[in-house]
Amino acid sequence: MQTLRKSLSKLALIVFLALIAIGAHAQSPFSETTVEVKKISESTLAVAANADENSNNGQQSDDKGNIFQRIGRFVKSGFNKVVNAIKNRNQPGKLPPYISRAVTIPGHETAEFVMQGICPMPELIETNGKKAAFYRYILLSYYPKTDKTSQPAQLILIDSLTGKATRRFALYLADDKPYTGHAGGITAAGNYLWVASGYNLYGFELKQIIAFAADRRAKAPAQNPDGLPPSFRLPARDLLVKKIFPVDSTASYASFDGKYLWVGDFVKSSDSKYGPVPHHAENRFNLKTWIAGYRVDQSGMPIASQKYKFSSDGKSREAYKPDRLIFCRESVQGFAISEGFTALSISYGARASKLALYKAPASKNSFKHSFKPEGQSKTFSAEAWVVDSATHLTTLELPAGSEDLEYDGHVLYVGFEGASPNYRQKWTKINPLLKIEDRFYLINPKLIPELKP
Repeated sequence: MQTLRKSLSKLALIVFLALIAIGAHAQSPFSETTVEVKKISESTLAVAANADENSNNGQQSDDKGNIFQRIGRFVKSGFNKVVNAIKNRNQPGKLPPYISRAVTIPGHETAEFVMQGICPMPELIETNGKKAAFYRYILLSYYPKTDKTSQPAQLILIDSLTGKATRRFALYLADDKPYTGHAGGITAAGNYLWVASGYNLYGFELKQIIAFAADRRAKAPAQNPDGLPPSFRLPARDLLVKKIFPVDSTASYASFDGKYLWVGDFVKSSDSKYGPVPHHAENRFNLKTWIAGYRVDQSGMPIASQKYKFSSDGKSREAYKPDRLIFCRESVQGFAISEGFTALSISYGARASKLALYKAPASKNSFKHSFKPEGQSKTFSAEAWVVDSATHLTTLELPAGSEDLEYDGHVLYVGFEGASPNYRQKWTKINPLLKIEDRFYLINPKLIPELKP
């Protein structure tokens, strides 16, 4: 009887773990209801399928023996499935066809820096009239863990064709003042590389990045400065901020669509650290946050001129009024927009991330949103849209810790912070079957069936 009781206890544990392994339900991108999501990797399912096949091949022998022997074989088979699934959860495996390239994220071999922002280098016209082929290069931004390093936030330039890091840039607000902000999103617009964090967009000169990337004489130091990961031993230079543009957003992420700089909040109402900006949550849609759009001139500088004060995080702040607004759900880490779709990178803690795709905002479904920040006597307004269940197209499952998004008209870029030592072990202890990815992805939207015209 004691043996049977132990066997049944093991069986209950296996059933529980199996339910976790297959991810029985996933949360909707816009509510607490469940929706079907497409898996990015089917390695776990493949392992289970192989185990089932092996089990079926041995079905004849399974039919033999008493009830205790059959229960024992069942428990052992289930246990092996779970063990194999855990072992294989982070094997590269075969990626879906819409992921055209996966490139290793440097810097996560140690814990000093965490990758956040991503954007491709734009095609620029050189002074001699020739096009520079820098579209193949991709910038990643990193914030420093200030308890582990005294180095400022970093940009790393990646050659997407070779997968190698080629240049490093250290960010400064002044000659003697390193920028140590979150660097949650980066985007290239006109003459500037904009870095988002702390209710500001910080503009660095793009031509300095381009010039240093093209300098073949640049050499990596013989020894890395203290506080940098080994993979950051690259030709390096400092970048000094040229413009600071205060925005009506916590500036958790940023994106550029060719006309507007978009900057948004990461909001999680259940976590007091990530509460909404009060006047963002005052709307008829019961949504807690918005993404603010600022029109730019040819130089990439926002042209907004109207400012107002507002309260957030217990502080009084001042920012430029957005020209456009997009209301969205919580837990957004990145945003990208095109004529064909709107994309949200959604992640929080030790769980799978999501790439939620919606119809692109159009003039026919825009409306005027009026708002009055706390302490203001004047009411302000902006053209606005909503992305919600009515405009939802599809949701794709991604590895844990998806971050900033960018779209260059052909490719959608997304990176992940989950492989950082600051998160990998902690998250996989909470969720042993969690998918952790060491690479960033280049996604071809044309190969996502729901986005085809």
